[in-house]
Parts: sequence; C-alpha cells; structure tokens
Amino acid sequence: DHGADCMTVLGVADDATVSGALEVAERYHGAVLVDLINVADKPGRVARLRELGAGLVGVHSGIDQQNRGLDPLDDLRGLSGHREGMEVAVAGGISAASLPAVLREEPDVVIVGGAITGAANPASAAREIREAMS
Repeated sequence: DHGADCMTVLGVADDATVSGALEVAERYHGAVLVDLINVADKPGRVARLRELGAGLVGVHSGIDQQNRGLDPLDDLRGLSGHREGMEVAVAGGISAASLPAVLREEPDVVIVGGAITGAANPASAAREIREAMS
C-alpha cells in the first residue's frame, strides 16, 4: 500500500506464511522473492513453492555461511534441473571477480551487497560490477 514492488519471505517459513505473502503481493500487484537461505532440500522446497504459486526464489549464502565456505553458486548449480517456471535470484558474496561464474548459471536476478557497501569506493565498485554484467 506504500509503494513496495517486492517483498521477501523465508523459504523455511510455513506454507501458510508463504501463501499469505503471495496473496498480499497479488493484491498490491507486487512480487515475492522466497529466500532459500537455510533450506536443507532446496530442489524439494522449490517444487513445493511452485505448487503454492511462487515465481521467484533466491539462493542466498549469508555472511556467516560464507565464512564457513558456503557459496551461493553451489546452490544455484544445484537448482539447474529444478527451475522450470521459476525465476531465480542469487545473493551472497558476489563480487566482480565471482560474477562471470555466477552469470554462466543464468540467474534471473543477481544481488550484490558487500562488494559494493564494503568497498573503499562504493561507486567505483558498483560501476565495475555493472560493467562485468554487460
């Protein structure tokens, strides 16, 4: 009602929570990104989310997971045969250096945070990432 285009809901949330988020988004002509962070069986959850009417999922490795060596690229690859009818976003530790490998997996949305906000020159970092996407 206040102009948002997209909201997120955790993929580990109850199906009723996901369904409620989807209903609200539909009412306001918005979108829902279902974040798969901490979902153990991502392909299985994506299948269920598709049944619920979700159209956008996100593979996401948080900073604590990245510090343990987890990489969202692995999760993105793990969904390669399970994406039919779904758009996929990817987030977590993506930088200009890792971007080419991420783009080879053809995500629909790439989310870059720390590589920009943690850079000495955020504007320059953002430009570098934008150029790498071209």
